[in-house]
Amino acid sequence: MTLEHSIGIIGAGGWGTALAYILAENGYSPLLWTKDKSTSDEINTTHTNSVFLPHIIQNLPS
Repeated sequence: MTLEHSIGIIGAGGWGTALAYILAENGYSPLLWTKDKSTSDEINTTHTNSVFLPHIIQNLPS
């Protein structure tokens, strides 16, 4: 993916995580920013966001 197709999302709450998930499912590689280290760690290691989207998105694309 080229730089002109890069997508950054500020905020890893419910909306930001859902948007990143939809973009990733459609072949993009979104960059999701969060101020909360524990949310960032969870998304990066388990590909879930249990705080903001429990039981909705169980497996975020890597």
